Amino acid sequence: MMFASPLVRYRYSFADQSTSADSIQQLNWSSEFNGIITKLNDLGVETKVRCAQSDTLPQALLDNPIGLHFSGHGYPNTPQEVGDLRPHVSRGREGQSCLVFETEDGEAQFITEDQLRD
Repeated sequence: MMFASPLVRYRYSFADQSTSADSIQQLNWSSEFNGIITKLNDLGVETKVRCAQSDTLPQALLDNPIGLHFSGHGYPNTPQEVGDLRPHVSRGREGQSCLVFETEDGEAQFITEDQLRD
């Protein structure tokens, strides 16, 4: 199981050459996970919980899980949602959905469908 609940997302606007910071609604992932963990433990299934970061997803997949549950936010890959520069987003198709992981500093890191496939 992986969670991400970054505190802030930064967006840059070419129009006025400014950066804005928006707080992101915090999720109650621990309550959600406790219910899932309890049920899986009752079935004898081992569980691991990790913060969803760009380097922890590949590590989680190397464990060869029977399932992966993600608790977090998602946005469309558009300038309105992730900013004009989209520094954490691959230059893939605009409008492609992004999951929001978090950096070690608590900032939003947008991960596209293409990045997840890679």
